[in-house]
Amino acid sequence: MLYNSSAPRFTTYTSALSASMLLINLYRYTEGAVNTAKVEAYTYADLFMTRTALECAANHVVSATWTDLADEYTKLSTDAKDYFYNHFETDPVIAALIARYRLILDIYGYRNFLSNSAGDLVINEVMFRPNGEAPHYVTFYVLGFYVLAMGIGAIIYLNIREKIEMNR
Repeated sequence: MLYNSSAPRFTTYTSALSASMLLINLYRYTEGAVNTAKVEAYTYADLFMTRTALECAANHVVSATWTDLADEYTKLSTDAKDYFYNHFETDPVIAALIARYRLILDIYGYRNFLSNSAGDLVINEVMFRPNGEAPHYVTFYVLGFYVLAMGIGAIIYLNIREKIEMNR
């Protein structure tokens, strides 16, 4: 890529290189020393997002893909696993992976394998269990909403009934 400093509006060249044509240098900014755990976590995140992209778009994540991703995760260094655990809410790349990961867990009920080096799961709860059964707190919320709706319905019914009887 060349830049003609004497005539910047022209972007193509028909002559050989000259002193007026500056070679553009592209630099990659890094924050001091390279964080190998972060690089390894990002590499896995890229693999995860790439491998699940088409299957998520088709609403059909295959269990073989999930097993392969779990196997690849077990190969990560302990530092990379700890990076996932410590940054899953603050790092946007890891947070994007976690959002898709959680969705796949909720829909398909596959094995929850993201953990730190000590084995503590990154995500401790999922919306649905593998057998399709909702956790107890979801059942209580639904039951509570049902009771509340029935109570409001009963109050409205009694008020309407009372007004009808008063008008007779």
